[in-house]
Amino acid sequence: LFLSLFAIATPNIVYANLTLSVFDCGLLAFDDLSAFGITNDETEVRALFVPCYLVSHDDHYMVWDAGLPLSDVGRTDSNTRYEKSFIDQLSEMNIDTSEIDFVAFSHMHYDHVGAANAFSEATLLIQGTEAVAAFEHPEDNPVFRPELYADLLSSNRTTLNGDYDVFGDGSVRIISAPGHTPGHQALSLELENFGPLILSGDRH
Repeated sequence: LFLSLFAIATPNIVYANLTLSVFDCGLLAFDDLSAFGITNDETEVRALFVPCYLVSHDDHYMVWDAGLPLSDVGRTDSNTRYEKSFIDQLSEMNIDTSEIDFVAFSHMHYDHVGAANAFSEATLLIQGTEAVAAFEHPEDNPVFRPELYADLLSSNRTTLNGDYDVFGDGSVRIISAPGHTPGHQALSLELENFGPLILSGDRH
């Protein structure tokens, strides 16, 4: 959460041919934090920012995490806020979903794959353990909502078994970090004007 919030302050960071853009893909508020493995007395934080990310590397685009479900767009109630869809925000940058070359998610929980079906033309980068959990046994985890990523079943897929150098130059690396889900992963970026940055997803 803290890494994501810090990245918001610098939404367009350029490392030679590498750019990171951060999008507001919702906000979740909780009265009780016990589901996160902490007590309400341990933190005053009750609202969690839900980011989406676009990585631009030379002429290639990669999406990392896809926010809350698109069906939540327009909600502004006390528990969920999602004002403008990730798809519309990309469109405002003159980027169509068909232009995305790679899509990857820190994990397949519903608040990270909300717009996943829109990127079915991209190559999915996913840990093998996460693919099994999400596509073969989603009923074992109630936070998976397979209808949100059903279109990715027939998309091109690179199945990972550990760390992965996305573009082959070390600037964008997927880091295997299982625990929160079987195939949870983080994204490591080397940004010239910022230094190394880790987008950590969820951990506990």
